[in-house]
Amino acid sequence: MTNWVAVSSLAITCLVVICSCFNVGLVLGREKLRIDKANIGWLVRAIVLNTVLMPLLALGLIWAFDLEAGLAASLVLLSALPAFPLFISIMRGRAIDTNGLELTFIMLGLSAISAPLIIWLSPVEGLDAGLTEMMFTLVLFQLLPLVIGYSLGRIKPELYEHLEDILTFLVFISTSLIVLYVIVSRYKDIGQMGGTHALLAAISLVLLGVFLGWVVGGPRKEDRRTLALNTSLRNFMSSLLLVFTFFSGAGTELLVLLGGLFMLALGIIMEKISVIRHIE
Repeated sequence: MTNWVAVSSLAITCLVVICSCFNVGLVLGREKLRIDKANIGWLVRAIVLNTVLMPLLALGLIWAFDLEAGLAASLVLLSALPAFPLFISIMRGRAIDTNGLELTFIMLGLSAISAPLIIWLSPVEGLDAGLTEMMFTLVLFQLLPLVIGYSLGRIKPELYEHLEDILTFLVFISTSLIVLYVIVSRYKDIGQMGGTHALLAAISLVLLGVFLGWVVGGPRKEDRRTLALNTSLRNFMSSLLLVFTFFSGAGTELLVLLGGLFMLALGIIMEKISVIRHIE
């Protein structure tokens, strides 16, 4: 029974990653967006922040909070996988004006290669999965759906309207099932996690991501807000995919999930505040 539940959880997580990445590809393909040369500098800063500074920040927090191996692995996974696919839903399409969608697309594609490399090079114990195996997993379930969605979006822009409700429903239901599974199966570990300061470390990673994104976001307020939100929202579902496949452990999957839920809640709050200020 336990094995069946574990396999089902992995399958559902794969479904979430595939549907959400496919959705991002559809949106960008439909919009036929191209990178403006004037914004290349902003995109380069954003890529460096997400692929270099955030992983280094995670290592600093692991050292500062003296996290044990399993919990430290969670922080490395979250820092290595940027570009939360549902970013486009939170932004409600306004990310198009500030390169938020382009950055999400680029980082989803790039992280299929960069994240396994970051994890493989990490000095944290327990992250001993093979580099090629991790790359193959993310290319198959993250990069490939992204590219297919983008291609179909360019060929048939109207396809997004037909599939939007179905994809949203699948992602919502599947994510809810994963959250329920991890919470129910690991609820006894939540109290123990408080004594390790692991959750505080994950929250610190998110908040520092907001700060760094705002600092390096450039002179435009909209660009700073977009990068702050994009950087704080790590791709915790792809992180869980790697956890379930290679690094399964009570502390690892629980911290990835709780950190991801905090990121999602913070992102929604930030966007709601921005909308209210825009109306005013």
